Amino acid sequence: MKSKKEMTKIAKKLFQASFTKDNLDQTKVRENIHSARKIYKTLAIGILKSYLGLLKRHLASETLLIETADKLKPRYIDAVKIYFEKKVGKDLQATFKQNPATLGGLKITLADNQWDFSVKGKIIQLKEALLNG
Repeated sequence: MKSKKEMTKIAKKLFQASFTKDNLDQTKVRENIHSARKIYKTLAIGILKSYLGLLKRHLASETLLIETADKLKPRYIDAVKIYFEKKVGKDLQATFKQNPATLGGLKITLADNQWDFSVKGKIIQLKEALLNG
């Protein structure tokens, strides 16, 4: 029986084989999933869980989530996207989510980083500042 460390190592190899010219290739991802299920029958679930985690992390690092209370015009989404592409130095996919809880302003998420320019975020900052004196 292979250890979790060995399964993670296999998943990393599959992940590295999932790219064509630095771009994630859906065909290769499907082939890798099929190969893992076929070659590593009893270990497939553990390997595929690790592989899926790597894929999710990669996609999150390339996806810019923009949240506002109201619908945002495409030109503003593009402006935010261009700003963050320059900031991180790579092309990003922008997705928009209407979230009434933001109360106003923007909330931006890229991978594990979050920028909160919303009214709700400012209220929370003020509350923490007053409580921590």
